[in-house]
Amino acid sequence: WLYTDEDDDDFALQSHSKLLIQHGATSHTLESRAVERDPNSLLQPLISLPGSSIRVSMDCIGAFFIFYDLIIIPLQAFGISDTLGLFIMDWLALTFWTLNMFASPFVGYVADGITVIVPLKTIVHYFKTWFLLDLI
Repeated sequence: WLYTDEDDDDFALQSHSKLLIQHGATSHTLESRAVERDPNSLLQPLISLPGSSIRVSMDCIGAFFIFYDLIIIPLQAFGISDTLGLFIMDWLALTFWTLNMFASPFVGYVADGITVIVPLKTIVHYFKTWFLLDLI
């Protein structure tokens, strides 16, 4: 008997299905990944997958603003003059981080190989993990 990666994928998928059934969650498979969702929740359409193109774009924009701050904040300590460009960038960064803080509770997360997009769970997960850091 030959053990292949395909056999491993089939076993993992069956294991995820059994796990979800044991916990009474609803799931479907998307590219061989298990997704836990709550079809009865009115907030379900607001929850995005963590790897969605919109979320990845938001993360890239966030990385840009982090690098911007890494450069500009130390320069401000040396008395860099305020220009219109810096003023606009500061307001764009502030606006982005504020909007991101409101959007983050509605992004799914991966737990034990299962993508969780249950609204209540994603909101609780956000407040337990990133909320305090986002407040700073």
